[in-house]
Amino acid sequence: MKNKKESMNIMRKEVLAPLIVLLMLASMGGYVIMNNDGTEPNDADNGDGTGEGNNLIGDEWDVYYVDTGDDLPACGSSTLGRLYYIASISGFYTCTSS
Repeated sequence: MKNKKESMNIMRKEVLAPLIVLLMLASMGGYVIMNNDGTEPNDADNGDGTGEGNNLIGDEWDVYYVDTGDDLPACGSSTLGRLYYIASISGFYTCTSS
């Protein structure tokens, strides 16, 4: 009788370990899903306050993307110092004076 009890105890441990790992993975997945705020650097409303949608390339440098030179905004106090990448000419433009 003791052998049967011991074998059931060992079997419970063998089932319990994978179950604990599965619960830990499920809780980590839930944490990642619940803490995703949905903002990405190229999101249409990235909250940088410019109202330019996905024109801001990255968060570290204020580099903006436009397709052609015609898409460049007028130089003014709000655009002073910005660096724009113009895709049609594969070059950069910066607003240095207003």
